[in-house]
Amino acid sequence: WRWPARPGEMPLYVQRTFRLKVYGLLSIQLTIVMCLLFVVRYLVTTNEVNETLLTGGFYTMGAVAVLGTLLLRLYADIYPWNYVGLANVTLMVGVCWGLLPGNLSQSYMHIQVLAIVLFTAVGNFVLAPLLTGEKVEPWSSIVISHFVTWLVGSVLAIVLASQFGYSTYAWSLLAATLAGLLIMAALAFGGGTLMVHCNPDSFLHVVIAMDCGMLVVTSPLFLFASFLFCTYPYPEEVDLGPPELHAEPEPSSPTEGP
Repeated sequence: WRWPARPGEMPLYVQRTFRLKVYGLLSIQLTIVMCLLFVVRYLVTTNEVNETLLTGGFYTMGAVAVLGTLLLRLYADIYPWNYVGLANVTLMVGVCWGLLPGNLSQSYMHIQVLAIVLFTAVGNFVLAPLLTGEKVEPWSSIVISHFVTWLVGSVLAIVLASQFGYSTYAWSLLAATLAGLLIMAALAFGGGTLMVHCNPDSFLHVVIAMDCGMLVVTSPLFLFASFLFCTYPYPEEVDLGPPELHAEPEPSSPTEGP
């Protein structure tokens, strides 16, 4: 056992273990959300779910996910209901993102956002403990590790999107920007401060704070964008009359001799 390097801090081995546990749980949670997204999307596509029903389910699950996260924040210290609530929120978020309707889901932006955030969590699982040391300030190590992993994940998402053609450069750039806002919101909603202090008793509070930050940013944006896509008026069809008027004339046959 070693004394902390600076007053008011946990020993370095406690900090490394704490960050490993946090980013490990976040990586598992985001992986489950990603898997649920693909499963729900597959079921929606194969069963040809009505667009109105799909939109209603997306709005409902989004509201329930936000409410569940707020309740989880209230019951964060009550075991085992805190972990039960965390599992429920994970399921609801995965189903909500899988029900994303219309053209917004066809852009694959939500999948790119989730993939970048997942890459950031997995990258920090490796990088954050390595940057935890006596010569590095805690906030500096947190900011550097998140920025580096976000940047690498964003570049990979943009390159793969352009390489395989499943999304445009503009959508990929927007997804990278939104993923960066997610990470900033997660750190600002108390996750960054708790990661600096590394109090073992606040382990689940870090995960909940990061979930709150991600939901606060994504839910309003995706709900608003989905509303715009669903309410955007389609161009009216112009009546051009009966199709006989637009048929090409048949070529005349050559006249036959007597």
